[in-house]
Amino acid sequence: MNKMIYKIIKNIQFISLGILNKIFLKDENKIFIEDIASIRDNHYIMFKYMIDNTYNNRYKIIYFTNQTNPITKNNYENVSFCSSTLLGIYHKITSKYVFYAYGANRFDCYTSSKQIVFNLWHGSPFKRIGYMKNKPIYKEEKAYTHLLVASEFFNEYMKEAFRCTDKQIFIGGNPRNDLLFGSKKILEKLSVDRNRFNKVICFLPTFRNAPTLNINTFDSEFPLLNEDNINDLNNMLKVNDTLLIVKLHHAQVNIKIMKKQYSNIIFFTNKDLENRQVELYELLAESDALLTDYSSVYFDYLLLQRPIGFVIEDIQEYIDKRGFIMENPLDLMPGEKIYNYDDLIKFIQSTIRGEDSYEQERKQINDLVNKYQDNNNCRRILDNIGITI
Repeated sequence: MNKMIYKIIKNIQFISLGILNKIFLKDENKIFIEDIASIRDNHYIMFKYMIDNTYNNRYKIIYFTNQTNPITKNNYENVSFCSSTLLGIYHKITSKYVFYAYGANRFDCYTSSKQIVFNLWHGSPFKRIGYMKNKPIYKEEKAYTHLLVASEFFNEYMKEAFRCTDKQIFIGGNPRNDLLFGSKKILEKLSVDRNRFNKVICFLPTFRNAPTLNINTFDSEFPLLNEDNINDLNNMLKVNDTLLIVKLHHAQVNIKIMKKQYSNIIFFTNKDLENRQVELYELLAESDALLTDYSSVYFDYLLLQRPIGFVIEDIQEYIDKRGFIMENPLDLMPGEKIYNYDDLIKFIQSTIRGEDSYEQERKQINDLVNKYQDNNNCRRILDNIGITI
């Protein structure tokens, strides 16, 4: 479809639904949650919290998703799973409370004064997003009343990226962060015997090239690991009874190394976790250290006060092609900087030995980027907007 025609259609939809949204009465005890392409992240964790704490005894909860998942087959009282766009529109414009996150914009429209629309987003910004990159098709900042921001540090960045106002900003932690403080034996659900390993390290790289997002400008498909070094890495991990779990980004293209089996390296996709009913942050809670690159997951992982290694071999290329919210991103990265394979091995070995040179620096950055450092984020948000049991 021609981009101009698509833009016109989306703007007509945005305005038309906005008119309907202002006309229709709102059910004071109805909550609408819009999902993205798979059932996970902040909006789903918020839904799960409400179910686990019996909010559905008082409120009718509508969960919109076009995906199948074991959770959608459950029969909860006062909970409906919806996949019809027309029904989704109806539930969106008749609900007092609406939650959505990154990518969930099927029903975007002008807000109503009778409605609370909470954009839970996708985490604290590190890479350039929103208006920092491109002008949106329509005025997305008019589609919500609240935007979740983890601390005052991010206020100006979020206002630049979203064109939102101070009134729309809600300072609070990500709902998914509540899972970091859990104590469940998650690795067992992934058929991993934790007793076999002295250390478990999670590697969460962001994508470079993603055909589904029309991004194909980076020289490499995956950071550091390749067919020439992955077997040596696996042997080193095996000798040291250490497991490396690589959780691939959903936009990551297939790479050859992930198609092979290794004794001490496991590749997981979002679908793998969904099929086992495991949340990513539950998995992170059981790890001893994190490897990442430019993913903002590390802002959340700081809450655990565990070592972080930053794989940044292509940081200049990333600055030139994608960009960060600040001039010097290294100032906000409290951990070992890994530029090559040898650096990677050194970080893993120091983690195995229990060495940690960045504890104080992590604490300083954590205090800067996470105002709340507990497991009460879901409750805090619900209480603030008047959803109580």
